[in-house]
Amino acid sequence: MRVWSKGLGNMTLNFDFDTCEANWEDDHLILTGWIRDPVVWNYRITFEDRDLRGLIRLGVSRHSLRYGMLVVLKKLFSFFNRGSEKDGEIQ
Repeated sequence: MRVWSKGLGNMTLNFDFDTCEANWEDDHLILTGWIRDPVVWNYRITFEDRDLRGLIRLGVSRHSLRYGMLVVLKKLFSFFNRGSEKDGEIQ
């Protein structure tokens, strides 16, 4: 995920959920980690109860669902296309 803010100017930060750690603290979900490219920056994201409604709304929005379907279709196409190339059938 790329993160941008007006305060960053033209810079975008590359945030990777695969490298963050999740912990439960004081009834909050806490994500912590480091952004290493293009700058080294540690972060802490706190999710509260009231954030859940917004996350669900975002997750089921038509734009998010469309994006998710496109990602799944690309992965399936790549999987099946790779299998046919192994059999000598290049499409």
